[in-house]
Amino acid sequence: MKIIEKMNIEKLNVIYQIFNEKDLLRKLSHQGIIKLHNFFQDENYVYLVTELANRGDLGFLIKNVSPLAINKSMIQFIIAELLMPLEYLHSIGVSHRDLKPENVFVTEEGHLKL
Repeated sequence: MKIIEKMNIEKLNVIYQIFNEKDLLRKLSHQGIIKLHNFFQDENYVYLVTELANRGDLGFLIKNVSPLAINKSMIQFIIAELLMPLEYLHSIGVSHRDLKPENVFVTEEGHLKL
């Protein structure tokens, strides 16, 4: 679940981007892109309820795994897992625009999703 404080949305003037992200996530269909199940808001927050990615994000994984575990095959796996959904997005004219480890989710099975 992604929780965004409305005060931050207003400060950064990104209301349009949040609603655009919601609409886009509902339309996308790819195994490498996290699914949006629900969207709602209350007085203070906007909530995007997504499929479960209970192993956190790639940033957390990189920070908490032993440096010895990050080898060539792991890097190849990460690249391969990210190239497929990025290729899909680009094929339909969509750019991610905020690709960073914290925005890559890790599923229980160890797969990566944007």
